[in-house]
Amino acid sequence: MAFLKEKKAILGVVVLILVLAITFIFIKLDLAAQLRIGAGWKAQILCSGVFVSRRDAAPVLEEDTARPFRFFPPRRAANL
Repeated sequence: MAFLKEKKAILGVVVLILVLAITFIFIKLDLAAQLRIGAGWKAQILCSGVFVSRRDAAPVLEEDTARPFRFFPPRRAANL
């Protein structure tokens, strides 16, 4: 029984360290500002393509906001 309590304590300390490390990285690199800038850029490109160029949203998202690294598939306009 003491072994399980010790194991849970170690796991709790590891989780706490991970949470603190992720929080420190998030604050230090100011990822929140970078995410806002990226979201604003994507919205600007999408609105320009749809309202100014009179294109459908799906091709604008697939072609104009394409990422160089495609680890995740792009979301379709219907899923927005």
